[in-house]
Amino acid sequence: MKTALIDTHCHLDMEAFDKDREEVIKKAKGSDVQFIINAGSDREGNLKGLDLSDKYKNIYSAVGIHPHDAKTLDEKLFKEVKEWARLPKVVAVGEIGLDYHYLHSTKGVQIEAFRRQIALANNFGLPILVHSREAKKDTLRILQDSTVFQGI
Repeated sequence: MKTALIDTHCHLDMEAFDKDREEVIKKAKGSDVQFIINAGSDREGNLKGLDLSDKYKNIYSAVGIHPHDAKTLDEKLFKEVKEWARLPKVVAVGEIGLDYHYLHSTKGVQIEAFRRQIALANNFGLPILVHSREAKKDTLRILQDSTVFQGI
């Protein structure tokens, strides 16, 4: 019996796949990748990922705002992420976390966005897809402070 594979983190929504997205999806299926989880990173990417999960039976979505774009997570966008998290083919919240390498969003803004999205995931009983770059200490502290690791 062959092992079924799941790609738990890809970004098929990104422009880099515009020319060959169909081919990539077909190749994945031909390589025994039975399911794909497209990780959201910004508003546009989340919407494209949700469209992909609607179009393809084997594609699911994770919705969230990447730390690079944490500064865009205002109340309106947070409400949208919350609405998307309720959709049937949304299986996780992500890609969320901290990235101190580029600092496209300040550390404080990233931390707040990370905490809010973890709380959202906890409220919906969804796992999270964590991005952490040059932020190990803060990432672990926030995860330990959240209900993600309570009781472990």
